[in-house]
Amino acid sequence: NIYVEGDKAALKVSESIISGGKTGIYLDCTDVSSVQISDSEIVDSNSAAIYIESVGTNVFSIKNNKIGSLGSTPVYFCLEGLKTGAEIGIADDNRFIGENKASYVWLAGHVTSNITIPKGVYLSTGITVREGKTLTVNPGVNIIFEYGGIVLNGTLDAYGTEEEKIVFTSAS
Repeated sequence: NIYVEGDKAALKVSESIISGGKTGIYLDCTDVSSVQISDSEIVDSNSAAIYIESVGTNVFSIKNNKIGSLGSTPVYFCLEGLKTGAEIGIADDNRFIGENKASYVWLAGHVTSNITIPKGVYLSTGITVREGKTLTVNPGVNIIFEYGGIVLNGTLDAYGTEEEKIVFTSAS
């Protein structure tokens, strides 16, 4: 439905309904792109409701939305397109609706910059940490691997606490 691409792109959506199609919102933004989505419904897409290929270095805010997908997952992140991992925090700022893995954010791909995964439950088909890069996993993270796992060529920092353990597990 909405495809945001390029280094000068800006998307501002509020009080809207984005429904149907393969993907509700597809983001492939670089450099100074800006994304602000709030108080809206992104629902009934056949794949991911929001598919994030990459994000720019400007404003990235997806808050107070209802997000649901008829397909695989409400939100899909390609890890190589992230700058810090803070973008993944949208899991706490939105309400996921529907039946298909509706409460999970999907993480997959290569870690090509140092990123941090915030507390939450995630699905993944595999994560590769590139040489010289660090993947930090915060306490309270649960990553469920549909298949694959974490391949380390770089560094994994994962320090849970007694109250908030970090869980890496298989879906099967």
